[in-house]
Amino acid sequence: MSKKVSIEEFTFERQRMFSFSDAVFSIAITLLILDISLPDIYNGRSKSTWLLLESLIPNFIGFVVSFFVIALYWKFYLLYSRFIESYTTKLFWLNILLLFLIVLLPFSTSFFVGGFFDNVRFLFYAFNLLMLSITNYLLLQY
Repeated sequence: MSKKVSIEEFTFERQRMFSFSDAVFSIAITLLILDISLPDIYNGRSKSTWLLLESLIPNFIGFVVSFFVIALYWKFYLLYSRFIESYTTKLFWLNILLLFLIVLLPFSTSFFVGGFFDNVRFLFYAFNLLMLSITNYLLLQY
């Protein structure tokens, strides 16, 4: 007769968790670029291409910063995931929280650069980064 396993003792397949997490990081990085699009008034024949590019500077800054933030968190994830022997329920949910905050980063970046000098938008972006750091710390501690 097989031993019954409670939900607290249940573990998840490591490779499936790693594959899913890698996919989420990849998608989040890809979503960042979708925020950089040409304004509707641009028709390709404008003599003010430099002005157009200048107006997109906040978007590019947000893209570059958030791209490398996600890349750094992915690097940390790759480093400490080598030491994970099994995914318990607690580790599963910590991982899901980290991935949620990673996926939220393209939105918070877009929200922030949409009103670059708005304090509330900056605080939302900074809060996203703070929660990412806290979650990453909790994962490292676990």
